[in-house]
This record gives sequence, structure tokens and C-alpha cells, in this order.
Amino acid sequence: MVLDMKRLMMIVFVLACLVACTRKEVENMDDVSCNGRDCTFRFPSNAGTGYVWDVVYHSDNITMNKVETKSVKINSIEDGGPLTTQFDLSVTDDNEALIIFKFARPWEGNGDYECYSITPDAGENSKLEQSSISYHKDLEHVYSLADNAMFSINILKNWTYEKDGLHFKVYPEGKDECFELFYSNEEASGTTINIYNKEFFLTEDQSIVTIEGNNICLKCSRDLYDEYFKEMIMLVDTARYEE
Repeated sequence: MVLDMKRLMMIVFVLACLVACTRKEVENMDDVSCNGRDCTFRFPSNAGTGYVWDVVYHSDNITMNKVETKSVKINSIEDGGPLTTQFDLSVTDDNEALIIFKFARPWEGNGDYECYSITPDAGENSKLEQSSISYHKDLEHVYSLADNAMFSINILKNWTYEKDGLHFKVYPEGKDECFELFYSNEEASGTTINIYNKEFFLTEDQSIVTIEGNNICLKCSRDLYDEYFKEMIMLVDTARYEE
């Protein structure tokens, strides 16, 4: 009965998530700004709703200096009054940096995403770009059942997939190559990366594997890895294994 309820909830509950389509240079510098290699991001929310801003992923050349949420002292009829969450960070080298934010209720898992790339400059000419966002209306929630367990992910509606037990093959539009997402209990090792406060291994063959508990694994070619890395983060972040 527990599993049946989980199946029902997961089928009807569509997760909202990130897909990086195009880039645009950030124009509103009031809430997002860079001074040399130091950057500040400010995002609005409302107290009492349970929704919070957090970092889903950032590249290794980003150091998070400070995260602070403050009340905004203006008249508002929205639940709990307005808040602003500020993220202060530094880019540690001259390479392009990537950071992905998520606005969600932590216990639900679904959310809206914002993705930024930072091309640092030691002076005042750092370039800040935002990837465009598609919400849940552009995504399809897919799941597979086997051995009294369920494995589910979200994919773009214009992508295709095949499934076999707790194993998905996901094909980006127009591609013959696929991402493989599956459950595994095999041991793995590699470079540690963090996706939404969870530790993963990034293995030598571009696989992403959970370190603790039941392994959620993603495998792909180097070409897909380079072209669709942000989508890989989305796929891993929305993957759920339930017994």
C-alpha cells in the first residue's frame, strides 16, 4: 500500500526543473552583479511558504563566501512578508564558472531553477550570462516499476526515452546517442561533486553516481557530457528511487 501511494503521488506530481537552452547576458544588475571575481546574487521569496533558495550545483572554481536571508521592510499582502536571500561568492581562477540555483520546498524535491555562467576578469569586466529556463510544462515525468521498486526522472517533452526495468535510455532531440540512467548497487569511485547538498562521484567515463545509499547512476559519452552538462544535473537532481 505504501508503494502504491508513492506511485500515485509520483505519477501525478510533476517536478519543475532546469533545462538550459540559450544564454543571454544579464541586464538587471540590481539583483545580480560581479565586481572582478566577486559576485552577488539576490533572490526574492516569502516567509511562511516553505520555499527557499539554495545552490544545486557550482563548479569547482567557485567558493561560496556567505549566504544570508533577510526580511524586506515594505508593505505586502503576500504570505509571511517578502524576504531576500543573498549569495556572495568568488571565482578562484580565470576559467568560466557555472552555478545553478533552485527555488523549492526542500521536502518536495520539485522547484524552479536559475543557471548562470561567469567569465571572470580581474578588473570590472567580468561577463555574467543566464541560461534560459523552461518550467514543468515543457517536461515529462516518466517512471519504471520493477522488483517492488520505482525509478523515475523528468525529461524534456521533445526528448525520447526507452526503459527496461529500473533502467532508462534518454535521447536528446535529434541525437542518436543517449544518456543512461539506472539504479545500481555496485561500488564506484571518482571525483566528488555536489548536487543539491548530496555527494556524487564523477567517474573517469563521465558517469555520475551517488556515493551513499542506493546508487542512482547516469552515463553518457564525452560529447553529450560537454553539450548537455546542465541537463545532466537536472536529470540527476530529479531522479528518484523508491521501494
